[in-house]
Amino acid sequence: MQFSTRLWLTIASMAWALNFAWEYLQTPLFLGLPPTHHVAWCGAAALADTLVTLLLYFIVAQRRHDPRWPRNLHVADFVLLVLLGTLFGVVSEIVFLRLHLWRYGPAMPRLPLLHVGLLPVLQLSVLPLVTVVLAAAFCEKRRSNPKPVMSL
Repeated sequence: MQFSTRLWLTIASMAWALNFAWEYLQTPLFLGLPPTHHVAWCGAAALADTLVTLLLYFIVAQRRHDPRWPRNLHVADFVLLVLLGTLFGVVSEIVFLRLHLWRYGPAMPRLPLLHVGLLPVLQLSVLPLVTVVLAAAFCEKRRSNPKPVMSL
């Protein structure tokens, strides 16, 4: 199975940008983050989220035996990506909270019974799917409308 370098680099760059924005917008819901470190913290968290997105993309690609699976998204792919993202989100939040890497402020909505933040879990449930669909559409558009080569 041959992976498209353009597709996975597009997924990585879009994942980082979308996750950085999400991380930055939710920082007021966390406690103990010095305001001067928000950008660095968001950048590092977005990088970790990008790696998760790529991992989820590769898991579905292996399952489908098709590295270009986002171009022909099946319901099973959608469900698998959302379920794996949700599972990873819940487990990672539990682990990171227990390791005291961060704490939630009172405004952070929490999932009942699990006591983990709703927004971080929702982030890994939704953004990987949005990212791979957008990246596939972008790559397909670039493939069908290649940039003209300048001639002298």
